[in-house]
Amino acid sequence: MRGSWEGEREARRRVLLIPLPPECPSGPALRLFLWLPVLVVVLSMVLEGPTPAQGVPDVSNPFDVLEEFGKTLEDNVREVIKLITQSELPAKKRDWFSEIFGK
Repeated sequence: MRGSWEGEREARRRVLLIPLPPECPSGPALRLFLWLPVLVVVLSMVLEGPTPAQGVPDVSNPFDVLEEFGKTLEDNVREVIKLITQSELPAKKRDWFSEIFGK
């Protein structure tokens, strides 16, 4: 089989009149060949610098966002507790448990 492949390769070279590349590289040469484009892209991204959208953010007080989240959470929890205490459901459940377990 190998002999026929080499013969076919030689025939293609004669018909096309262009030199065909040598056999596939292997080992360290292949690794370099595969990693070189990746390295070029990564270096171009690093050397490009930040885009305008990634500019330096305003960090006057980094805890403002956390404080706002805490206030919103506090308000939501207070509303839920208020709805639960004003609802008749807890009273009904309490009465039902006292009836069942009181007997």
